Amino acid sequence: MIVKIAEIKEFERMMEELATEIETAKGSIKAEMGYKEVLVSRSFKVTWKSVTDIPADTASPCGDD
Repeated sequence: MIVKIAEIKEFERMMEELATEIETAKGSIKAEMGYKEVLVSRSFKVTWKSVTDIPADTASPCGDD
């Protein structure tokens, strides 16, 4: 049981490390793309679009005019 817990802890540490590496790689790709929304190579097509999140007004119910 202790061995399994230790394995889980190690896997969680590895996941965090990989998540950081993934975000770093994404940042590099975004920086290289600049303001372009599409990057095409022989093997990949990458699209990146900025999304603006506008929160919905939940204070007033729909259809209540």
